[in-house]
Amino acid sequence: MGFENSDKDRKKKQSILIVVDEEFCTKDKVCPAVAACPVGALSQEGFNPPKVDGVLCTRCCICVDICETGALDIEELLFDVSFD
Repeated sequence: MGFENSDKDRKKKQSILIVVDEEFCTKDKVCPAVAACPVGALSQEGFNPPKVDGVLCTRCCICVDICETGALDIEELLFDVSFD
């Protein structure tokens, strides 16, 4: 689902969050999405579900694409967060 770099895509990135649905996380291994995050926005303690640092996250969605169980997902914000 990765985004391109157009203005439309940048605006779309600003209006989403990456969330963790702990019910879908298998909690039985090191999360592969943590290592795949290019900015280190995901962390994991033991085999607990990963945590997303919303400040570091660039919303590239690589983690969502890698997550095999659907525990990492995109949540769209219901308000406009653009700072034009």
